[in-house]
Amino acid sequence: MAALPRRPAVPEATFSDLFTAAYARRIVHTWTLWFCSNFAATGFSVWLPTIYSTYYHIELTRTLFYTFIVAATQVVSRLIAAGVIDMVGRRRMIVFGYGIAGCAALAFTQATTETSLLLTAMTYAFFQDMGSLAMTVYTPEVYPVRIRGKGTALAMGWGRFGGMTSPLAAGFLIGLGSLTLVWCIIAGGMLLASGLTFLLAYETRGNLELVSHGAA
Repeated sequence: MAALPRRPAVPEATFSDLFTAAYARRIVHTWTLWFCSNFAATGFSVWLPTIYSTYYHIELTRTLFYTFIVAATQVVSRLIAAGVIDMVGRRRMIVFGYGIAGCAALAFTQATTETSLLLTAMTYAFFQDMGSLAMTVYTPEVYPVRIRGKGTALAMGWGRFGGMTSPLAAGFLIGLGSLTLVWCIIAGGMLLASGLTFLLAYETRGNLELVSHGAA
């Protein structure tokens, strides 16, 4: 049996390989995308029960029940998004999901009844999680295999940083009585993630090899 030809040695990728002109657009987009997404999502999930009870004076039992419903909505969103992402495309799903989530966050400023609050929260959670799934699929696909792990890890690291700072910012504003501003910064995070994806993202669906080699 003939031996397979030996492949030439490929040097191990370093973090400095990412910081070149070829990947500048991807780094700006993925880092900002993850930061904005996690900033908005974490602020929403951490402070929503407190907002229900403190600002809208909803009793604890109903607050926990509403939180459960919102979480269940996110599960449904993930299942649907996983089933249609290869038909819709990553870029379109991020733009669509985060864009509607941003509008839903703004709608919180006009929600005054328990029903409208719950429906708005469910709408936000559904489309935010849809965008989040697409973002998670998209990020590793946009980097070449050789530096995919490092590119994805750094982007997710910025997401952790966004998630870390969001509850602090939201808590500070809630303490000052600025609930409207809380919803506005959450909306701003979602809409910025959507807008940057529309402007900067590559569509990797059916085009993965070209994108990963920088030819797209």
